[in-house]
Amino acid sequence: MQIRTLLLLLQKHCCRDRFFRHCEEKLKILTKQSHAKVLRLPRSFQSLAMTMMLIIPGNATALLATCNPSVPTVNFGTFNAGAVRTTSVTASVTCSALLSLLVSYTVTFSTGSAGIYNPRNMVNGVRKLNYNLYKDAAFTQILGNGTSSTVTYSYLLGLGPVTKNYTVYARLPSQPLAAAGTFQDTITVTVTQ
Repeated sequence: MQIRTLLLLLQKHCCRDRFFRHCEEKLKILTKQSHAKVLRLPRSFQSLAMTMMLIIPGNATALLATCNPSVPTVNFGTFNAGAVRTTSVTASVTCSALLSLLVSYTVTFSTGSAGIYNPRNMVNGVRKLNYNLYKDAAFTQILGNGTSSTVTYSYLLGLGPVTKNYTVYARLPSQPLAAAGTFQDTITVTVTQ
């Protein structure tokens, strides 16, 4: 809705300057479902568009990009009591920005079933195994939402589609095994703009 407001302001600016036919050709809006796509703007209006981007509140710029995360399953394999297991997976976020170089996104990770970031728990009924997810291979930066000493991933978008890969390191520390079985946890990965 706010992206259309921006385009209407540009169109009104064109009409006021008596370049209506030229602007009408250049300012085309393709609407498909609830997704607006903007085609090339005349060079004289690029600075106006960038100025408008600075005026629009931060959450309005989120309408100018689409992001899709892809996160594989983390699997520690078979765990033996007293052993340390580590693994890593590559998560990716594919985004496309329509108008602005100023749109950024942040990738956050939930606490899972533990309700806290350190330690996270995989569960099997009432039995638990502690583990955690990290941003670094040294296992010092716990992935979370930026609170409780956790870190996030973030990226500043350019124009056009981009895929950014992120390595997620996982560590299952040495601990007694509660019982044999399959232990699991569900982490919600959120991409916000």
